Amino acid sequence: RNYAKAYQTEPTRADARIRRISLLLRTGQLEAALQAIDEMIVFCPDVFEGYHARFMVLMQMGNLEEAEKTIKSASIKSFLCFLVIEIPKPIISVHIS
Repeated sequence: RNYAKAYQTEPTRADARIRRISLLLRTGQLEAALQAIDEMIVFCPDVFEGYHARFMVLMQMGNLEEAEKTIKSASIKSFLCFLVIEIPKPIISVHIS
């Protein structure tokens, strides 16, 4: 698969990045997967799967401190996205007579 081509045409395309990360993880390439995950977080900061994958890889590598920072960062970003996206704005009606 040509993931580099997909990244060049649409750098924010999370599905291609997730597939590449999955492949790297299945083949045991943790360092390469972590690098791909970090790139995904840069280009797709609103996609929670990047933070989750980074947390899991760091835990597997024994880097518990960095894993904790990652999940806290993801929780804050998810909460902020919830505030921006999910809270409905009040409906204002103006009547001109």
